Amino acid sequence: AEGRITSFNPAAQDATGYTLEQVRNRPWWEVFNWQQGDHLGVGSVTLTVPHRFEAEGRRADGSRLVLGMTLSPLNEGGVQTGLVGVFKDLTQIRDMEEQMRRQEWLATIGEMSAGMAHEIRNPLGALAGAMQMLRKDLPQDETNTRLMNIAIREATRLDSIITEFLAYARPPALNLKECDLNVVLADTLDLIRHEAQSRKKDIEITTQPWASPLIAEVDQDQLRQVFWNLATNAFDAMPAGGRLTISTSRRRVGVRGQSGEVVEIAFQDTGEGIKQAHFDKIFLPFFTTKKEGSGLGLAAVHRIVDLHGGWVRVASEEGKGARLVVCLPRSAEGGPRLWHEGREPWKRS
Repeated sequence: AEGRITSFNPAAQDATGYTLEQVRNRPWWEVFNWQQGDHLGVGSVTLTVPHRFEAEGRRADGSRLVLGMTLSPLNEGGVQTGLVGVFKDLTQIRDMEEQMRRQEWLATIGEMSAGMAHEIRNPLGALAGAMQMLRKDLPQDETNTRLMNIAIREATRLDSIITEFLAYARPPALNLKECDLNVVLADTLDLIRHEAQSRKKDIEITTQPWASPLIAEVDQDQLRQVFWNLATNAFDAMPAGGRLTISTSRRRVGVRGQSGEVVEIAFQDTGEGIKQAHFDKIFLPFFTTKKEGSGLGLAAVHRIVDLHGGWVRVASEEGKGARLVVCLPRSAEGGPRLWHEGREPWKRS
């Protein structure tokens, strides 16, 4: 039948994890978990010249597989009888490229932080000090007092934003300890519930913890900051109130033959959702859609999770809420890292 595999050499079996018996007579695009038209645009019988493309699929064990594929027509006696596919596993190369982009991104952030610390913070400190002195000497009429208070308040706010950014760009070394993430989350929930109540909105918080301990090597203080930022971000997305569901779980993942357990903490709200155009921007420093705020909350979440060797999955539909899932390996030093699942700020072109 058209498009069905009849031959699958040992190299193909090693790359995909399938044996010939498992793929024989199956459509080739089904084996690679692709839709045929996505990459061909034409039926296989009408392919008259070699067609090259790169696509992402899945190995037999479900792990990610990036292939560079060339499909060529197979002719016998001047009649096309099928296709010959030659492919190369590009997964490791693409992951190495991702790591290089990450290093370049962090280097750029480091340069920005050095400029902020010296070129902005120092003059800002002098400016704020001068305004404090001027406030004492100016006539104490209502207009002067109001304007001077605004200037000092805004200078203080700017200094606070710089402090937040420097903490993002140059975070302290992780103080890693093995602990139960259910317990770390529970320690933060009291603060989260109090914040929800203080906003005087009808915000319901429900929790769905994993039944057994979720042991991982993490910096508890920094992870509490992650939970706090994700919760307050959810509250901001529900100005008229709503429901925040926080759940924990674990799953086994694998890539390039390496597998390991990942602990997941999900924050799902019933708020405004994320616009499709904003998906690749939400973890950028200073990006915000709010009237107030520095735009560093989610950036800090991504930074801390990245330092732990993890990633953040994002799913949302505008007007129907958002689901952000923190994925952490059992150990920050090991375990597979699924770059493709996360929303990485350095992926933007």
